[in-house]
Amino acid sequence: MAVSSANALAQKWSDDAEAVGTFVAVNGADVTTESGGVVRSIEFEAGQPVAAGAVLVRLNTANEEATLKALELSEARYRLGADSYLPVLDAQRSLYSAQQTLIGLALAEQANRITLYKVLGGGWSDSTPDDNATTPGT
Repeated sequence: MAVSSANALAQKWSDDAEAVGTFVAVNGADVTTESGGVVRSIEFEAGQPVAAGAVLVRLNTANEEATLKALELSEARYRLGADSYLPVLDAQRSLYSAQQTLIGLALAEQANRITLYKVLGGGWSDSTPDDNATTPGT
């Protein structure tokens, strides 16, 4: 077996170094939606800490409100005998479609909250406490 040795020298180490590359935040999250929608306002600034459950984005619901109003007007016209029931059905279909879009956006928001919670070290675990438990008597 060969043995080697070297003299140890005291050297000054720099706190920084020049490099080319990409930095990735250890604690951070991308907030995105899985379905389309119009953002009315963003309730945080880049780099700002946010509290759990805080509103991050407000969506514009004017389209859904207008669709509901159109349904109410179609129903009123039908009740007064001014129109057939077809415009009511069409307005219902439009309203259900708009509501489905809002449900999709709410689902995406909750998924983003879960991602944010996990990224901030929320202790998320994919297994349940009973995964490794045994049934009594087995």
